[in-house]
Amino acid sequence: MQKFDCFSVREKTGIKLAKEEFGVSAEWVLDPVFLCDKKSWEDLLEKGKERLNKNPSIFGYILDPNDEKEKLMHLAEKILNLKSYAASDVWNEEDTLKWMWNIPTLSNLGNEELLAHIKNCEFVMTDSFHGVCFAIIF
Repeated sequence: MQKFDCFSVREKTGIKLAKEEFGVSAEWVLDPVFLCDKKSWEDLLEKGKERLNKNPSIFGYILDPNDEKEKLMHLAEKILNLKSYAASDVWNEEDTLKWMWNIPTLSNLGNEELLAHIKNCEFVMTDSFHGVCFAIIF
C-alpha cells in the first residue's frame, strides 16, 4: 500500500485502520461508483447487452437468494405486472441457484452485463449496496 501515491477509503473507520495497520494516510471519499460520471458507466455497459431481456421486466441483483426474496420478487411481479429474472455473483452456479429459489437467474454475469441489466430494466430489486448505487445512477 505504501507504493501508491494516495489511498482512499469509503468508510471513516478506514482512515484509522489504514494508518494503524498499514502505515498509510487515507482520504475518506464517496463510494468510487459515484466518483465516475454516468457516461463512463454507460460506455462500459455497452459491452454487456448480449443477454438483455427484450421485454420490460424486473431485474433482481441478489447476493443471497432465499425464499423471502423470492416471495418479494413474485409480489413485485403481481403489483407491476412484469416478469422477473435475476443475477447473483455470489451463487452463480446454475444448479445451485435452482436449488435455492425459483427465479430465472443468469449465471456467469460480468460487470458490464450487470450494469446493462440494471440500466435497462423497469424495476430493480437488490440486496447489494452497489446494486442500490447503480440503480440510483441509472
